Amino acid sequence: MSTAATPPLKLLRATQVCNKLNISKTTLYAKLDKSSKYYDPHFPRQISIGAHSVAWIEHQVDSWISSKLSAV
Repeated sequence: MSTAATPPLKLLRATQVCNKLNISKTTLYAKLDKSSKYYDPHFPRQISIGAHSVAWIEHQVDSWISSKLSAV
């Protein structure tokens, strides 16, 4: 049986993701749009949390940031 610790699940709303990355909501959604020049196929996908609400899993966003930092 695996005893690997899983990070606590914390959801971030779009504004929180934007604040964490210091980007606008337009840029955030451009990172998810395949037709945008800012598209990033490795950027974490949002999940639906309601009829008109989405969020991102914080540890996935943090992992994406880490991968960008290690590429520098």
